Amino acid sequence: MENVLRCFSVVLLLTLVGCGSDAEPPEQGALNQPAEIDRTSTLATEPITNGDDTSSPKKPGGGNFPPTGNPMPRTGIIDAIAQAREAARRSTCKNNLKMIGLAMHNHHSVHGQFPAAASMSTDGKPLLSWRVQLLPFLNAASLYNEFKLDEPWDSAHNKKLIAQMPAVFACPEGN
Repeated sequence: MENVLRCFSVVLLLTLVGCGSDAEPPEQGALNQPAEIDRTSTLATEPITNGDDTSSPKKPGGGNFPPTGNPMPRTGIIDAIAQAREAARRSTCKNNLKMIGLAMHNHHSVHGQFPAAASMSTDGKPLLSWRVQLLPFLNAASLYNEFKLDEPWDSAHNKKLIAQMPAVFACPEGN
């Protein structure tokens, strides 16, 4: 339990320092001491008594919800978690683009050219996109071998394989 409190106090202090708070970073060895709790501060969701009604808490912006419409007030920790998730999502997007770039260069090294926008049939109609051509260079050679390269992407056989495309081609969802 003591380790959990120590970790929580580190996260809280880093959040306060990172959010532009006036809190100073802890001194060397201060993290080994139990954190002191300021019991004089109040949260925005604590009941505010006006003499008449104390049964429902008053929220910022009047009404039952904060101005954001979110029933849970945004705190420094929640914002820090949201920022960390967004940073992780951006990092994943960057890594995906790097992997695609490396696959393109590996394709160029093997074939002497970058992949075409689409492979073409003998009559000049587009069949499969460059993404399929990169599959062997993205550790998905088995999926590449399942595609019928002489059929268009939306043929009955190839359309079933679209759901198996590697996640590197998709940007992670931002929630």
